[in-house]
Amino acid sequence: MYPGNVNSPETEQENIMTVTISRRTATLAAAAILAVIALAVLAGCGIGKATEPFRDAAVIAQLGNPAYEVTMPDGFNNLSLKCVVINGAGFLVGSTYHGDRAYGGVVITPAPACKNAPSGSR
Repeated sequence: MYPGNVNSPETEQENIMTVTISRRTATLAAAAILAVIALAVLAGCGIGKATEPFRDAAVIAQLGNPAYEVTMPDGFNNLSLKCVVINGAGFLVGSTYHGDRAYGGVVITPAPACKNAPSGSR
């Protein structure tokens, strides 16, 4: 019925192994896994962000008017341009960004053509 006893019930019974883990070992293993996950999360978001949240400047006004977005080919920074009015003067604000990376650049230059842009709301 079983040629050469390859798949006989006796052979399968010999290959079964029981592993017993104590509660202490399971707890230590779970703690180690959680510690590795916590380190990975902190490394991914940067330790500065985790230790110094909400250190932004106070908000005086919010400008909800749309911006011009220039999408560059992969590997290059994208660009966003927006006209803003600050104390009655028009400015062109430009910022570069590259996905969700932590770096970028901002430039603000006087632009008389932006003087008629919507101003911020309080």
